[in-house]
Amino acid sequence: GLVAMPYWFYTGGTIIGFILVRIVAKFLQTCGTIGYHRWLCHNSFVPSTVGKYLMLTGMILNSVGRPLHVVVAHRLHHAHPDADGDPHSPRHSNFWNLWLGRFKLSTGTANFRDFYRNQEAMFVNKHYWKFWWAINLIIAAIDLPTALIIVPINFLIGWTGSTYINYHGHNASNKADLKPTNLPWIWQFVAIGEELHGNHHKSPGSYHFDGDSRKDLARPLIEHLLMQPRTQKLV
Repeated sequence: GLVAMPYWFYTGGTIIGFILVRIVAKFLQTCGTIGYHRWLCHNSFVPSTVGKYLMLTGMILNSVGRPLHVVVAHRLHHAHPDADGDPHSPRHSNFWNLWLGRFKLSTGTANFRDFYRNQEAMFVNKHYWKFWWAINLIIAAIDLPTALIIVPINFLIGWTGSTYINYHGHNASNKADLKPTNLPWIWQFVAIGEELHGNHHKSPGSYHFDGDSRKDLARPLIEHLLMQPRTQKLV
């Protein structure tokens, strides 16, 4: 991810081209994050057909891994926040261990039956890395520098950002009194709503994280593209 940016310009890439590619990549990354978190982890909205495939494509390009792995870790996190069953609480580890994926072995329980009934998500889960290789090789065959500024940078931003939110979104500076908290407003341009971690924990079943005079930048995207028109209240 770090060497991809200078390599883009070394091979003759322009600033405008870089910005355009990154806008598209960031859009898909955001769709993938919403898919992992708000759709699959919390089942907080029913996706539209277009939204479903945008989110599944974004998940693959994010390179975070199989959806079920994320769902298991995150549901355990909400079922046992900052307790022994929480696999990635700041109480159990430091930032760098979490960034390296060294989660705590959880003894907690959570319900995953709805995920197993989601046929499209289960199909992508089963073949995740096949799809990942296929998409990356196709883009690389078209243009290698472009491929390198999509997936590696998406992973670098997405994984580091999610680690930061999971760590500092629980007031990690005071491990004696951990609690979910919103990150500073400047994070909204990177996290696109995910920085409102405190709001999310107050109402984890909501598809948006508005509250406490803060606006979720992902809400319009979800409402106008990713979700089916709402005919009834979703829990």
